[in-house]
Amino acid sequence: GACVYIFYLCIVTDPGTIDESNIKNEINRYPYDGILFDSKKDCWTCKLPRPARSKHCSTCNRCVYRFDHHCPWIRNCVGGRNLRLFLAFLGAHAFLCTYGGI
Repeated sequence: GACVYIFYLCIVTDPGTIDESNIKNEINRYPYDGILFDSKKDCWTCKLPRPARSKHCSTCNRCVYRFDHHCPWIRNCVGGRNLRLFLAFLGAHAFLCTYGGI
């Protein structure tokens, strides 16, 4: 039951989509270091300033804060707002596979 609930939360939780309404908050969240993250870079697809540690997902066609990857199992991006849920989902399934194998 808990695994299904965590799986559902992974699917429906916003991974940290960046748009016009929250771009200023996301830019202020992490400072630019001038080496890896430059303040002059814009997303080519969204035409928005790209906050540090964000990437554009070509599958979902959106910019995601702290983008990790797009997971086909949950049909969602794994980003700053659902990473902990995704790790809980993986941990719960690892536990169940180990428990079931004993």
